Amino acid sequence: MRHPFVRYIYIGIIICVPLLSGLIFLHAYGHFFSSLSDFFFKKDKIHIALVAPLESKTGQQIRNAVELYLNGIHHRVKGRPVELHYYNDIQSAENAEETALEIINESECLVVLGHHSNIESVSAGKIYKKNEMPAITASASAEAVTSNNRWYFRIIPNARVEAMLIAHYLAKNFSDSAITLLYEDEAYSQTLMLHFIATINRRGLVINNQLNISDLDGEEAANSMISRVTPESIVFIAASASQGAKALTLLKNSGKKITIFGPEEFATENFITLLEKVADPKKGIGFYLNNLYCATPYMSAIANDEGHLFEKKFIRAYGEPPVWEAACYYDALDMAIEAIEKTVIERMTHIKENRRRVRDALDGFFSSREALEGLVEDLYFNSDRDVIRPYAMARYFESRLISAPLQYQTILDEKTDTGDLFEGIMKGSAINMDGRVMRNISIIYTWIDDISVEEIDFKNETCSLQFHLSLRHITGLEFDAGKFYFADAIEDISPGKPIMEEVGPEMTSHTYQIRGRFRMPSDFSRFPFDRRIVAIRLMNKETITNTVRYLPDELKIARPDNRLVKDKSLPGSADGWRITAQSCYEDFATKHSHLGLYRFAESNFKINHSRFNVEIDLTRKYYSIAGAFLPIIIILLGLYLLILKYPDETNPSSATMPILLFIVNGLYHGFLLYRFPWNALMTLEYGILTLYLVLLFFEGIVIGGGKSAWTVKVMGALKFFYPICTVAGCVVFYLIYGGM
Repeated sequence: MRHPFVRYIYIGIIICVPLLSGLIFLHAYGHFFSSLSDFFFKKDKIHIALVAPLESKTGQQIRNAVELYLNGIHHRVKGRPVELHYYNDIQSAENAEETALEIINESECLVVLGHHSNIESVSAGKIYKKNEMPAITASASAEAVTSNNRWYFRIIPNARVEAMLIAHYLAKNFSDSAITLLYEDEAYSQTLMLHFIATINRRGLVINNQLNISDLDGEEAANSMISRVTPESIVFIAASASQGAKALTLLKNSGKKITIFGPEEFATENFITLLEKVADPKKGIGFYLNNLYCATPYMSAIANDEGHLFEKKFIRAYGEPPVWEAACYYDALDMAIEAIEKTVIERMTHIKENRRRVRDALDGFFSSREALEGLVEDLYFNSDRDVIRPYAMARYFESRLISAPLQYQTILDEKTDTGDLFEGIMKGSAINMDGRVMRNISIIYTWIDDISVEEIDFKNETCSLQFHLSLRHITGLEFDAGKFYFADAIEDISPGKPIMEEVGPEMTSHTYQIRGRFRMPSDFSRFPFDRRIVAIRLMNKETITNTVRYLPDELKIARPDNRLVKDKSLPGSADGWRITAQSCYEDFATKHSHLGLYRFAESNFKINHSRFNVEIDLTRKYYSIAGAFLPIIIILLGLYLLILKYPDETNPSSATMPILLFIVNGLYHGFLLYRFPWNALMTLEYGILTLYLVLLFFEGIVIGGGKSAWTVKVMGALKFFYPICTVAGCVVFYLIYGGM
């Protein structure tokens, strides 16, 4: 008789196993059950409104960006589901007011993201202020949007900061050129004009011409503007996208050699659309855009690690890089969600009080201590509810925006030696912007191509690489190429002397021939569906992101024939492998330091080094994958032959056949364990372990069943079902592991 204690153990197992399985299932599918719970128990949702030009490509990208953010938090905040309400932003003040009233009166939204342009934001802002609805714009830069409106917040710098940065950029890089300022009779343009003039004057430069371009439709006005713009001069078009497109067309058609700058509206899809309407189609849109400089609130040149991560996720999800509005509205939604997290939300019947609390929470982001990490820099508001951070300077190349060779980055006072800071401001390497100090950052356009992958040693996880390293930067920039460091190189590699060098009045380029042996980390857990990454990670031991950043050379990226590895064939040592992807990007290598300052000896600050990365993905060719499964296929065929021949009175080896196959399976298993130094279960081993069980089962039938009637019937059934089950099992195996 079984002991009662054993019976209790059985009962405990019967109870615990389903409970444990249920917990695992709930963990894996928790979000599904949360959705069911929300449906049945009707939890109050968190409602947020997004007002954007949804019918345009920009609007779709903004929508994609906020959906990407919500997917990251599983559409939940404070344990409640988040629902985003979309409203189409039509460029009309009247429509903006109607949309604002609809959001306030007909929805339960706690906060509004938008509106997109200045005119709509100013008009809607009056409604939000009157009805106490908090709103965050990530695209309207006019000062009037947030001025005297404590319910409107801005997640990008305003037009004042934009104009000042453009003026500093001109003073730094074009101090010997005559300057012409074009403006119009409109509040946004007037803000740009006034602060541009003030900054240029502080830098000791003179504006030679100031022209009003409010009316360029008449031939006389157009000719007057063109005649007063001198060749070899710098023109800043401090105007809206509409008038700016007209002025740009006239200036380019004049044939004069001039350099043109514009505000952030020139970096939008709307500006391109307006320009296409007035441009000469025979010349093409690229003729008008080429070498046009403009400011933009976001691009990779000023992004931090969070920004680079966002770009990767966006490209992976939607197959294209994000426009600046998409990145900025991602930040805006992040700020809104964080404010809601800090707010005590009552039931939605108290909607006005909830909106007031959200506004108060947004007001709480008022200093660096309460800042939220954004995609460029930490985000917090000043007294005007604006974010103070740098714009990126960009220029068009073949109708595509690329980074300018000089950018700005905010320097926090407590992390900087004030003596060096003052000296930097005096020399022009740093600027004071509304109480925040921003330092010049030199961009070194970096490119690695003509990569030759040689002598691959998969067992030791190394390979030899030979490639060309190209660096392009502002002429006169001093940096030591001998300080370059390849993070994945086995030994230090010195670039040596350049094999090619071009020095121009503006830009200088160097090309180096690099050869060395690099690490190639492997993950055998997916064998034979594994992949290898050949990585080249370049950084300078001395330069930090406060001074230099190494960005992929967008001039070369723009050309479709420029590939990192032009020939996809690999040498004999890499036979059975193919190149499936190539990528290059910038990220940051971080180290901790007290900055070499005595008063910071006990502190531990983060110092970021810009790092340029090239990654080449190698995956096995199909015949190589099939070769890894060949022994298993042979064993399966041998087992089927046993089934077809059983019972065979003339063949005494029927009983020993499963044992032989078992030994072959074990030998192949041992060969894999010897070949690959891996302490985890490989994908292929699941098939091998399954074979162990199947072979033991068949050996039991052969020995235990003999030639009995039931054994013959089982074997007869397996003659039909065995191949079907084998094929089905292989398909399921590939779907589970082959597509990982």
